[in-house]
Amino acid sequence: MFIDKFDFWVFIVDLIKFCQDEIIWARSSKLWKSNLLRSH
Repeated sequence: MFIDKFDFWVFIVDLIKFCQDEIIWARSSKLWKSNLLRSH
């Protein structure tokens, strides 16, 4: 039972980290695109 719970929480944490990375990447790419458009 403890192992299953532990695996579950590890999965949740990984999912959250993945989502945060995706959000950060999306934001940074938007900033990069806007900066690129501004510079031209």
